[in-house]
Amino acid sequence: TVPLIGETCKVARTILGNVQKLAKKVDDVVTMGERVVDTLQLLDKMKGNFVRIGADNAVLGRWENLNTVLVDINEVIEGFGKKGWMKRAFALRKHHMALSKLDKRLGSELDSLIRFYNIERDARVLRDLEELKKPRDYPLEAAVEKRVQKYKQQHGSADDDPVAALQADEQ
Repeated sequence: TVPLIGETCKVARTILGNVQKLAKKVDDVVTMGERVVDTLQLLDKMKGNFVRIGADNAVLGRWENLNTVLVDINEVIEGFGKKGWMKRAFALRKHHMALSKLDKRLGSELDSLIRFYNIERDARVLRDLEELKKPRDYPLEAAVEKRVQKYKQQHGSADDDPVAALQADEQ
């Protein structure tokens, strides 16, 4: 399972609640809200596969990084609801907290998560393939071979075709 999905959903729910409150005030928060919804839809699709393939620490680490970006996005969006938000918007530009920069970080973290997710999924497929490549046991063939070997031991190699002799005995 993916322990971070619940935390990610909580953060996203908070973001979307803030977007709803501020939608008429700042269009940019609506755009970011749409980006968050798109991200959640992708994560929801991946979550179903995690149940089947599992998630290693590298994948979970990327998920945590993504969650951190969502927390930062929420912090910026909440700031638009406070007094002096326009002044703060100019100040954010100097830092790495402008929505456009957070959007790029979100995209980068999604890309990283997907890459590690694909590596984990491919590793699982390769493990499954190795299992499929293992030869199977065929009891009837093994029993026939055992009888042929026993016949050879009992009659020596004088008989040119022990299989034909065994077939003749069976009829």
